[in-house]
Amino acid sequence: MIRFYRLWMKICVVLILSAYFLSGSAFGREPIQRHISDIEPLLKKIETEQSPRARWDLADELAMTLWTAPDLDRISDDLINRIILLLRDNDEAVQFSVAKGLGRLGPRAMAAVPELERIMREADASEKLNIIGLGVSTADTMREALTRITGREYETRLDYWRKHGSLPRR
Repeated sequence: MIRFYRLWMKICVVLILSAYFLSGSAFGREPIQRHISDIEPLLKKIETEQSPRARWDLADELAMTLWTAPDLDRISDDLINRIILLLRDNDEAVQFSVAKGLGRLGPRAMAAVPELERIMREADASEKLNIIGLGVSTADTMREALTRITGREYETRLDYWRKHGSLPRR
């Protein structure tokens, strides 16, 4: 009976925290307002931070800023280019978060296409799973960003396998 109670409490905590973070209003508080003026300080922090976990958190915050900033149309080309340079980061998690944000910029991030395609090909060819979170792969995130930027669909390895009956040679 105690095991059931502990499991039930864990489920309740997960549900409450999920509602808290997904509500956007954090139980009556105003949601965080993000603007393009927040991007420059975030880029400086990402460029100077040494801790991989902190860099990922900052890159994730950058992606969230790009997705929620109402004044995104005023972002400068210089800032876009600095964001694109983060795709060359050695940390896959940083690349993942930056790609999510770049997808929001659409055609303005066209200069990121070669780098996104390179990361996608490497992730597809890799022996490891390239899973960032539950059911989210690096290659799929790059495909989604590329689709948003270029407006064309990118074939997945599964699509290729369905068409040809085998995976592409490496």
